[in-house]
Amino acid sequence: LRRAANFDVTDRIQTWYHAPDELSSVMRGNFAPYIREETLSDQLQPGHPPDGAQSETAKIEGQEITLSVRRAQTPT
Repeated sequence: LRRAANFDVTDRIQTWYHAPDELSSVMRGNFAPYIREETLSDQLQPGHPPDGAQSETAKIEGQEITLSVRRAQTPT
């Protein structure tokens, strides 16, 4: 997703996910800090993203998950 959105490797991002409860629990559970760190996500949140986010849907063990990202807003 980062590559498809033309983000730099060091860009901080915001990440949204939409998935069944089993996958959502992984995203918000014990693995959440690891996922945020490895993806440089300032936010990892459930639900649908705002307009303009890069999205992709995949199947994991037969369950569909949609991930969306956009570049994090830099403080002014």
